[in-house]
Amino acid sequence: MKRNHKARHKAHGVSKKKKQRSRAAMHRYLRRFLIFSLILIIAAAGIAWLSVTRPLTVSIPRQTLQAQKDAGIQYEVRLLPETFGNRDVLPMDQIYLAETVDIVAVDFSYQLTGDREMTWNTGHQINARVEIRDAEYPEQILLSQNINLLRDQQLAHPQTALIEETVLVDLAEYEAIAAAFTAPADVDLLYTLTVQLTVLSEAALAGGSFTVIDEPALRIPLQQPRFSIDRVLPQETNLSVRQPVRYQLVLIPLPFAFYAATAGTALVLILLILIFTKSRPRNKFRRQLRRMLRKARSRVMVIGDKAWEPEWCIRATHFKSMVKTAKKLRHPIFCYIDDAAQTAYFYVYYGENNYCFIFGNDEASAQTESFAGPERTPAPLSSDLDDEADDMPIPVLPESDGEMPGEENSPDVMLARLRVQTSHGR
Repeated sequence: MKRNHKARHKAHGVSKKKKQRSRAAMHRYLRRFLIFSLILIIAAAGIAWLSVTRPLTVSIPRQTLQAQKDAGIQYEVRLLPETFGNRDVLPMDQIYLAETVDIVAVDFSYQLTGDREMTWNTGHQINARVEIRDAEYPEQILLSQNINLLRDQQLAHPQTALIEETVLVDLAEYEAIAAAFTAPADVDLLYTLTVQLTVLSEAALAGGSFTVIDEPALRIPLQQPRFSIDRVLPQETNLSVRQPVRYQLVLIPLPFAFYAATAGTALVLILLILIFTKSRPRNKFRRQLRRMLRKARSRVMVIGDKAWEPEWCIRATHFKSMVKTAKKLRHPIFCYIDDAAQTAYFYVYYGENNYCFIFGNDEASAQTESFAGPERTPAPLSSDLDDEADDMPIPVLPESDGEMPGEENSPDVMLARLRVQTSHGR
């Protein structure tokens, strides 16, 4: 019974190995790409079905408007009769005498132009505001009184909003309001009249309603024997609007069986790829050989012919020591790569001897061991790049080429020294 159980277990193991060997090898990146593409198809089928039953809404920020603003204020100062010679009007940006000024005529202009077809819904009005402030703390307003000069005007403008209004400001009326305010004698006050145009513009854009407010104004000092008039205009002339725009994805409705069949077919293909294929194993020989060539890149020379037979050279058992020795001797390392046998042969010549290191195929290493004899048993290949071998003693070799010529430094003498040091080391 035990024999039958062992035989069945062995037969099961053999059949399992046969099944594993029957899997076709495929390039690993191609295999991953196919699996990933099929997963994307399954996800796309699911999203498409959801978009049919529940429309998908996506919000993406984008620029919905680029506009240009242009605000201007023009004014002229009209004088009282027979107070300034024959002149009745003074131009802008002058110094004015309060006792000669009668009326200030103010012309407001405002233009807002968009970069696309749209409609501006605007509302504008003009107000005069008397403000009284403490001269020591001008940011504090002690008294403020508003007087409406132009009622709210609602207009609709295609693409470009244009507003032009004119008001007449009688300074005597506002001087009376300022003079009526009583304050302690030891407090210095500032009186200001602000004539302001308030424009509220609204437009319906792709991302929703957008509103912009601008307030160009004219400031006139009050209770001053001499004064100048200042204009306050919007600082920004370019207007850029970015809004989140909502997009709704709606597909042509198809039967549910279509989406289910697409996702099911992709899933079956993924299972077939996973069961009947496998990734092609990586070439460890090439990867480790590249590391060895990089380590000896200052001395290595790759040749196209096998210059020496392994059985006719002295076998080196540690690749790092071989590279260090070649650098000390300033000798090149010849490398022959046998792709068919997955084997690399490294050679260094010194005097009449050739030193070789074989990396790769175990059969080539075993063949070299049989020719070398039992006394030349090589170290395993896995130790060729072991960092622990950095502590191994290296024979003392000349540091420069100037020590090489002469009888004392001939190749035979150096080889004899190496043999003596090796025997002492044992």
